Amino acid sequence: MAACGRFGFDARIAPPDAPRDVAADSAPDAPPPVPMLVAMTGSSTMDPTTPPGNLQVTIPAVGSGHLLVVGLAEHNGTAVATIADGSGHALVPAGSQAVSGSTASEIWYSGSAAGATSFTITTTSPSNFDVWFAEFSHTSAVPAAVNGGCLQYPPTIVQITDATTVPNELVFNVMMAQYPMYVSGTLAPFVTLPPQTGNGAGYYIPAQPGSYTAQYGIAAGSGMTAMTCQNTAVWMPAL
Repeated sequence: MAACGRFGFDARIAPPDAPRDVAADSAPDAPPPVPMLVAMTGSSTMDPTTPPGNLQVTIPAVGSGHLLVVGLAEHNGTAVATIADGSGHALVPAGSQAVSGSTASEIWYSGSAAGATSFTITTTSPSNFDVWFAEFSHTSAVPAAVNGGCLQYPPTIVQITDATTVPNELVFNVMMAQYPMYVSGTLAPFVTLPPQTGNGAGYYIPAQPGSYTAQYGIAAGSGMTAMTCQNTAVWMPAL
């Protein structure tokens, strides 16, 4: 009589000291997502409907984990005292204000403003200023580099150079131009944000590490004496 048996094959279980599949274990990690602009809102106390000094700005709700960058161009050299959302959460200055006489610029930011839709900007004294709120996804929460400075035009508008160290870092720049100069926006490869009363802001996400400088076109006042100030901040992509 034939013995009963089981057709097929038993699973082969490797002993604990068996070599591992090196090729599978050493597969490269996927690169981090590339930062991208989610939303942008611009405003100015030079608008007929807004008084100088404190400015309330309404923006689309900030997404979870997103970076909020605020670029400011101040017409009277006045510094920003605070920027806070409707719940009282304060934003942080990204380094020092660039200021020369009545011309100034600066950058503030927050990596934890999720859900916020309104912000109040308070200056140290009544002043006129332009502001850009830009929301980015897939970035670190704190800037890796910050730079700023001022230069009288002519011969050239101030140009602030910052270096990136890894691919796809966010480089953000804001510029204040003293009257009678008006800028038309950033020049390529920077992406320009809509100018406010002749001042500008823009950003660039370079695919390769290197040194990058935001440059601006002149819409009016070419050749006429004007102080120019810029601030730049760089954020690494989120890991």
